[in-house]
Amino acid sequence: MTLVILLAGPELIGAPVVHAASEPAYCSEIGGSWGGSTCTFTGSYFANSGTLEISSGTLVLLGCPVGIIYESTGSLVVDAGADVDVEPNLSACGPFAIGIDLDGSGTGIVNHGTINIDPTFGCSGMDTFCFGLLNDGGTVTNYGAISVGAVGPVNCSGGASCYGILNTGTITDVCGGTFTAASGLYIGRAVETGTCTTTSTAVGCSPSSVAVGSSATCTATISGFAGSVTGETVALSQSGGTGAITFSGTCTLSSGGTCSEIGTATAPGTVVVEAAYAGYSGNKASSGNFSLNVQSPAPPAPPTGAEICQHQASGQCFTSFVAFNVTSGGEVVNAEVTITRTRGPTQTGTTEVGTPLQMASFDVSILDTVSYTVTLPNGQTVTGTVSNPNPWTVRIVQIN
Repeated sequence: MTLVILLAGPELIGAPVVHAASEPAYCSEIGGSWGGSTCTFTGSYFANSGTLEISSGTLVLLGCPVGIIYESTGSLVVDAGADVDVEPNLSACGPFAIGIDLDGSGTGIVNHGTINIDPTFGCSGMDTFCFGLLNDGGTVTNYGAISVGAVGPVNCSGGASCYGILNTGTITDVCGGTFTAASGLYIGRAVETGTCTTTSTAVGCSPSSVAVGSSATCTATISGFAGSVTGETVALSQSGGTGAITFSGTCTLSSGGTCSEIGTATAPGTVVVEAAYAGYSGNKASSGNFSLNVQSPAPPAPPTGAEICQHQASGQCFTSFVAFNVTSGGEVVNAEVTITRTRGPTQTGTTEVGTPLQMASFDVSILDTVSYTVTLPNGQTVTGTVSNPNPWTVRIVQIN
């Protein structure tokens, strides 16, 4: 989707704002009228003394008479993947048309995406002028691509000033940034080439294996940078894998070049987490990856005090068995076993010599505490307890 801005009124923004060019709320915030894909302004110009960052999409500026003007301070930031098309058209607006006006040394543009300047001139007379970009002392740092295309229809006569760019400030290509201009459309100081420092980006997540619905903290580290990176950002996202993770928030670099962001696992499988550093202040862009394992969620544990029935008898829930084997003098003997349960009735059974197991067994709960009394035919007894019996608990009772 394309956002077309017909700018013609005093709309002021002093604080930094970040927007996708196709965002209706952006148009509303700065006083425009949203028309599906067109944002229309009714004043005379849009003045921005803060930072306007275009994060994605295409922003079209129809200077009428001025698209964006920065007075003394302020900057336009175009992120990687975003486009700004500047198309001033004097014939629609009056004595002058300017796409972007940088007015002072405190103003500038930082471009990581694409800026296309394609003015449509209709200038005639000594007091008229048309500029795609009027850089009056500002600083343009270009990491991406800036181009000044062919002009048409051309009607620039009678002493009118018509240029794609008039530059009395600085325009610097940095880290592979490119600047091209059609013949006759650029005037002013030559475009410079800045220094570029190669960086590397690493990312790791802790823990390295999480269950669906759980979170991992992913930390990006930029190394090899020159100058300060404090306050710059790293984009954390999923770049591949069969699982899924979502990130929220912003990964803002510290002075040491690190930042962290929390991701929430949403689907099982392997997730490739990418950390992408766009590169600022003469530092080259770089990226790194990390493989995160997302497991299926564990089955929910039963609530406290609850038990899962293996079978039921007499309307009760039994989850385990406890069995008694009685020996005397090293020989298995017949005995009567009586148990008392905390979660059920008293039960009595006998061990029988000659049977396959020679045991007295009882159904109990794994949450039970079982008290038992073993009685031999001669009346001798042994007592004891079994707490929280496992699914199959055998107690050997030895009587001397």
